[in-house]
Amino acid sequence: MQITFVLVLLAAAMLFFITGWLRYDITALGVLLALLASNTLTIEEGLAGFSNPAVITVIAVLIFSRAVFLTGMTDFLKKGLQKHSDRPALLILSISALAALISAFFNNIGATAMLLPLTVGICHKKSIPPSKALIPLAFGSLMGGMLTLIGTPPNLLISSFMLEYTGIQLNMFDFLLVGGLFTAAGLLLLSFSGNFLLPDRGASRPAAERFEIGKYLTELRLKEEFPYLGESLKQVEGHLGEEVEIINLVRESRINPLQLLRHRARPGDILLVKIEPDELEKIKNIKGLEILPEDTEKGERVEEGEMLEAVVLPDSPLVGLSTKNKSIQEEAVKVLAVSRRSSIFARRLEKLRFKGGDVLLLRGQPEMLDSFLKEKSCLPLAERELHLTSYRELFKVMIIFISCLLLVTLEILPPATGFLLGSFLTVVTGIITPRQAYQAVDWPVVLLIAAMLPMGTAMEKTGAAAWIVETALSRPELSSPPLILLAVIIITMVLSNIINNAATIVLMAPLVHEMARGMAVSPAPLLMGAAFAASAAFLTPIAHQSNALVLEPGNYRFTDYFKAGLPLSLLAVIIFWLTVPLVWPF
Repeated sequence: MQITFVLVLLAAAMLFFITGWLRYDITALGVLLALLASNTLTIEEGLAGFSNPAVITVIAVLIFSRAVFLTGMTDFLKKGLQKHSDRPALLILSISALAALISAFFNNIGATAMLLPLTVGICHKKSIPPSKALIPLAFGSLMGGMLTLIGTPPNLLISSFMLEYTGIQLNMFDFLLVGGLFTAAGLLLLSFSGNFLLPDRGASRPAAERFEIGKYLTELRLKEEFPYLGESLKQVEGHLGEEVEIINLVRESRINPLQLLRHRARPGDILLVKIEPDELEKIKNIKGLEILPEDTEKGERVEEGEMLEAVVLPDSPLVGLSTKNKSIQEEAVKVLAVSRRSSIFARRLEKLRFKGGDVLLLRGQPEMLDSFLKEKSCLPLAERELHLTSYRELFKVMIIFISCLLLVTLEILPPATGFLLGSFLTVVTGIITPRQAYQAVDWPVVLLIAAMLPMGTAMEKTGAAAWIVETALSRPELSSPPLILLAVIIITMVLSNIINNAATIVLMAPLVHEMARGMAVSPAPLLMGAAFAASAAFLTPIAHQSNALVLEPGNYRFTDYFKAGLPLSLLAVIIFWLTVPLVWPF
């Protein structure tokens, strides 16, 4: 009975992970509560995930990554990237290799975020389409996560499972041989095939001009002095410019969308429009026309200052808020418009809640924009010199990080202790504030890992894992350890392109362990194969936050990831299948 309950619960969790009907952290918490309420697990077993060293290490590395990001390392990296910007293939190789190097020691989302504006700026200067460079940037960060123990949460989770199942303590650079071989081959493949596989969405404009992305949604209010009152909205649309599209009208009476453009303009009408940023700058001077998002509750307007495009990062405090939120309305920087490629807008901007990957059109004074970007975890798309802190702070954080790295590498301290100490020091030395440290942690991912780890315990305790493995091993074609390894790699890779890679590892590890027991072989190669495959999430924009982060700025479509990622995925399967058993024998 318990086996059936756990298997049904596992199937339900997979369904919710894949469909996204509930947030993955809420799904994980629901699974944990079900296991506790059914007495499948004791309270100690159920809450053990929250004290798992892998969870603590993930938190510490995320804080470290934010500290490095806030020190202004982008200025330091910019010079190195510009040296290779004359040759597109070499530029792509340099960008993806640098992303891999950074993500080997810091958060891979942070590596993508750090290099995104620099990559866009260099592409602008050299008239290279950003669509040729941004997917390599994201993929490079994913490959870099395979290089070290702390490169990505799946590595830390597998380390925990390896210690539990085999007694083997993985060290900092135990992933380097296999991960390094694939990363080197993958970077070369990506840099030289990218010109053929990646889309060309038009030549990039100079740095002084805007980056080519989708149109923005904004709102325009018509006042009594508007010169085109009485004309149809179709005519008004023509007066506003070719790049302006009226998509909705806010008026007291309900408007039939099919008859929208036949209605005549009245004072007080609010037009929801899709518009290019340069057109917005032009029409703001039309008499009797207000750009609503510029207005605060007090009626104040931001008439002067720069306009800037910025990407909302997944961990931004803006996520889930709208322009109607009081904390946003009180900002000196105003959100003029929002662009989101994944959906068509047809509702008021104040009802639109921001998501990671949204591109905002901002207006404000330069110093206020810098402060807004820093506090709200947004990245500028235009090339700007953002001196968030001094190089002295960068030197301090790197000294702390290298010291902790040595303590962990020399096995003086375990990873959880060593990096927790380092993140503590970044706060007490004033490199980042406690608030910034809390904001740095991707708490939904932490909750996902901590809440789903007990599922592995439940699968083993009830015999559900053994039942699945016995069923699988009864098939003659899966009786060979190398074939089992191949199946594990492919299944893990497919799952990690659909659901969170940490959740994939938590679900796969107990099954892998039981498979190894059933064949009387070491589980180490199967566990490591799953670890590497979980990071090879190259096929979809939803596979990883790094992939999603470049979707809008790169003007990509869903199929662009598949075209560029399929050769890389096939290469990963071959390399992992052939090399993992050489390093970790059966």
